[in-house]
Amino acid sequence: MKTRKSVFLLIIYFFTFFVCRIAYSEDSDWKAIQGRYFTVLLAPGVDAKYIYRNIRASSYEGFIFGGLFSGSSEYSDEALAAEFDKMFVKVEKVLDMYPQEVNINIKIYKTHAQLSENLKNIGGRKNHDGRLLSYYIDIYKTIYTSKENISRKVIAHEIGHVISERYFYAKVPNQIQELLAQYAEIHIDD
Repeated sequence: MKTRKSVFLLIIYFFTFFVCRIAYSEDSDWKAIQGRYFTVLLAPGVDAKYIYRNIRASSYEGFIFGGLFSGSSEYSDEALAAEFDKMFVKVEKVLDMYPQEVNINIKIYKTHAQLSENLKNIGGRKNHDGRLLSYYIDIYKTIYTSKENISRKVIAHEIGHVISERYFYAKVPNQIQELLAQYAEIHIDD
């Protein structure tokens, strides 16, 4: 019995080590940009200016949030971090849910194929058909997306998942989380 327990613990240890290595081994080459709510991790070859242009708020929204997030309309790492932070604040308002102590990673892969491969490796979804544009995995506190898929609506959807996971103390059913995320996606630009 003691041998079985030791073998079981050894298997758990190696599985955990292997999964964590797959999930985070490539991070050393990634560019990290720190915001208030997010650490944005850009894979090698991902153009930060392109990401900024695809998630940037309208001029009107920038004017409204100007007091909270100062900066110009030109790209900088700080401006990119501020755009993600503005989206978080906007989704909080849309959902009328304000979780405490949120610090999430956003990993942006260069291609959708790399994103899909990551899901197969860390999510255990060997039959994944590659249709997911983006996803959030709470145990890693990370939103995963790609340069090819990123948009304001996609990120707002994933932030909706983050907020629904972080706001409630009990696990929320997946269908409710998805409804909240879709609501955030639809209303991000209202």
